[in-house]
Amino acid sequence: MHPTSLRSLTALALAGAIVAGCGGGGGNVEPENILIPHVEVGQVAVKSLGLTGGHLGVTLVIVNPNEFSLPGTGIGGTLYLGGVQFGDLDLNEGYVLHQEDTTRVIVPLTFQWTSVGFAARGILGYGSVDYTVRGTLYVLSPKGRHFSLPFSASGSVPIVQALSGASH
Repeated sequence: MHPTSLRSLTALALAGAIVAGCGGGGGNVEPENILIPHVEVGQVAVKSLGLTGGHLGVTLVIVNPNEFSLPGTGIGGTLYLGGVQFGDLDLNEGYVLHQEDTTRVIVPLTFQWTSVGFAARGILGYGSVDYTVRGTLYVLSPKGRHFSLPFSASGSVPIVQALSGASH
């Protein structure tokens, strides 16, 4: 075999080995291969209000751009409404972000009037309000490895009254 042909064949074999080693179809997912999902707040529902504070249900709209599903193990973060830090998002339940699909996850948030201030009472009465959210999605890769995927978003969100009781 001619030396030039041997070098070409060796280069072709090496390129094939590299491509095979990179894998495809989600079976060989590493952190740098996971695309970070896009997160927005779709709605904030006032679940209950009392003398000391209340409970909100924050609907996160999560778009998974990956070609594989991501089972979620939790969500953590902070929600600001109308420029006021309302509290921490804290979900310790499972959810699934289906491949190349949109998932809605309702995350509870408990707040105290003393921490959000009296101006916040007016915010909860608006039809919609500006928000900022920052947090982390806790997910498993297709191989079952734990990953923390950061997110942040800003926009406008409707406030709906879904009061379940007036005392807390």
